[in-house]
Amino acid sequence: MAEVICLDWRMKKMQNDLTSVEWREFKLSEIFINYHGKRLIEKQRVKGKIPLLTAGESNNGITSFIGNKIVSYKNFISIDMFGNSFYHPYEACGDDNIYFFLNEEVSKYVKIFFVCCINKQKRKYSYGKQFRQKNADNCKVMLPIDSKGNPNWQFMENYMKNIEQKYINNIVNYYNKKLASSYGETISIDEYRN
Repeated sequence: MAEVICLDWRMKKMQNDLTSVEWREFKLSEIFINYHGKRLIEKQRVKGKIPLLTAGESNNGITSFIGNKIVSYKNFISIDMFGNSFYHPYEACGDDNIYFFLNEEVSKYVKIFFVCCINKQKRKYSYGKQFRQKNADNCKVMLPIDSKGNPNWQFMENYMKNIEQKYINNIVNYYNKKLASSYGETISIDEYRN
């Protein structure tokens, strides 16, 4: 049975690339438009299908699903009052503990890269020092830059795609080994697809 191997040389190269590129600080407000969620206490919530975000580390901040008429967004980054950040490719709304960061011009992979950068800073925030509008307006993140000093979108996208591929390879290898140990010699997932 063939084991999935690193698909190309870029995977190994990317492991060292974080130190081989130049970095510069950018305000989130230079790249994203931000919106603040609205207060919606629990007894005012109507059951529905739209995810409602609130402060929390689990379930990407989703606390319930509502049907209230409230502003919702899609394909955005959220940051809650404790500095927890998530990427949401789906439509969702949020309470007053959530800040939405929107930019349709950057890919989901770039947004996921941003989430990683933002989450590195969450130790700055707590119940006593919450992430609020002034933070949303002034929060800075370090980003890789291109030769002109602009955010290097392609680097961020490629970096996250390579990490994603690494996890896919690990999962495929795991299940290929499980199948082989459970049923003896079997075909690999890749052979099954073909």
